[in-house]
Amino acid sequence: GIKYLQSAFEMNQRLHPENHYQIARSLGAIGSGYIDLGDFEKSLEYLKASLDILMTLNPITYDKIADLQ
Repeated sequence: GIKYLQSAFEMNQRLHPENHYQIARSLGAIGSGYIDLGDFEKSLEYLKASLDILMTLNPITYDKIADLQ
């Protein structure tokens, strides 16, 4: 499964700019795949990269969090 997720990630890298939602989704999918394989360190690497992109695209501020309560 990881092989195909990596291929999808590489395709998304060719199709989209560096900080694009699809890149983040691909990284998250690879991270989830590594969780399934029990490789939690590798998973964390990919999930953090995904989160970094998502936070760049939609930054969360403390004001927004306070509005949710």
